[in-house]
Amino acid sequence: MLIKQIIIRKKAQEIEKKSPYILLFHCSGLTTRQWRQLKNILCAFQGRTLFQPNYKGKLPHKNKQGAFIEQLAFSTGPTCILYLTKEAPDNTWSQLLPSAFYNQNLVLLYGQLRSTLVNHMDIKKAANLEATSVFQQLFELIFYPYNSLCSCLNQPIRAE
Repeated sequence: MLIKQIIIRKKAQEIEKKSPYILLFHCSGLTTRQWRQLKNILCAFQGRTLFQPNYKGKLPHKNKQGAFIEQLAFSTGPTCILYLTKEAPDNTWSQLLPSAFYNQNLVLLYGQLRSTLVNHMDIKKAANLEATSVFQQLFELIFYPYNSLCSCLNQPIRAE
């Protein structure tokens, strides 16, 4: 198990050099074991994840879904996590998560796994994500109705 953790951390460090943003996604909801695996990987990098296991705070902007992080932590539905590898300016969250009525169906990730564009990842493959520079398009698509979003899942997006 220790060897696996070392390998994952090494890959995460390589990813940090390439991209300031990493988007992780699991579409079918996480089991308790998967959730724990993901938290253990991400929480090794203190202060850099949208989700923190004991975080009781709220997002910087006020809206009807102020407890969004807490809802995400206990949600059994689709999960999306944004991981910032560099220190973010104060307004980053408001840019990435615009004021809107949040739906728990955060169901889209575009990234690159080797030469393949992906829109669904499982926890074991997450450490292989090379780079994502399409986070703005991702967050625009999050707010599409679920049925419209399903038709978008197989559409390729060019990484800039």
